[in-house]
Amino acid sequence: MTFRKPVEADYLGSNARRMFLLPEHEIEEGFFGNRDGTDASEDVLSRNDTMRLAKWQEKSAVGHWRVMRTVLPSEVWENW
Repeated sequence: MTFRKPVEADYLGSNARRMFLLPEHEIEEGFFGNRDGTDASEDVLSRNDTMRLAKWQEKSAVGHWRVMRTVLPSEVWENW
């Protein structure tokens, strides 16, 4: 994967975008292998593998809302 250098218009006036838009640290390819030397490709999201991402997002969202239901009383969510 390669990234082009951002131009001023890419930042949209946001300091956060200016700070995080372009990756600053490369990850060595060996990082994606398991410590025991076996292939960890099942843990790496590849192009067009959107079903795995969708499942992960759904699980994450359900977990998030479980926590949120404990943070605010039921009445708040019922009136939302």
